[in-house]
Amino acid sequence: MTRRIRFPLALALLVSASGCISFDPASTRQLDEADRLERAASLNPSNAHAWFATGKQRLDAGDFDGAQEAFQSALAAQPEFDEAELGLALSHLEQREFAAARRAYTALAERRPDLAAAWEGLAATELEARRPDAAEAAAREALRCDGRSAPALRVLGEAAYIRGDHRAAVRAWSAAIDADPALEPRLGPLLADLRLYLRKYAPGADMGSDTAANAPATERPR
Repeated sequence: MTRRIRFPLALALLVSASGCISFDPASTRQLDEADRLERAASLNPSNAHAWFATGKQRLDAGDFDGAQEAFQSALAAQPEFDEAELGLALSHLEQREFAAARRAYTALAERRPDLAAAWEGLAATELEARRPDAAEAAAREALRCDGRSAPALRVLGEAAYIRGDHRAAVRAWSAAIDADPALEPRLGPLLADLRLYLRKYAPGADMGSDTAANAPATERPR
């Protein structure tokens, strides 16, 4: 069983559901479809989009090693294929290969500094690697590209929560829900807890390190 990080980073290949992957019949069908796509791609190895479709299918099925191979084939056929670079980076992130994911997202962000998805992916990577300052910096770059980037706003909220700035977390997560209402089921309960805490312990005042130690023991959103 493989834990999936599943940040809603961008494009059709990146999904927002979190949880665990087990090879149930649905996953088996996805792998069968990935095998079919790979056979088709092998007949025309220069078709980058066929390799990308294979990688996306393997990523969705939880076959991250196979996804990496397919995305690498796509990039060999068509260098600077943004979606394949994002897929390769995400396949590293899903396996918690943070250094490899960081390199892939950083390379894409340097080549395409206007691509919010690259910065969103880098922010997600740094957050999972427990580097909240770096995550926040990448999230702000994503917001420079797309001022309503829900993934970036979510990361900003989590970074603020980690450092104990609960007012900033409330602002960021509220904006994330405004940008993507699908985040409400995960972020809404935490927002309610934080707002209650702020009203009770810090009315009209910023939260500092002393009060942060007494923050509610609410599980971070995944």
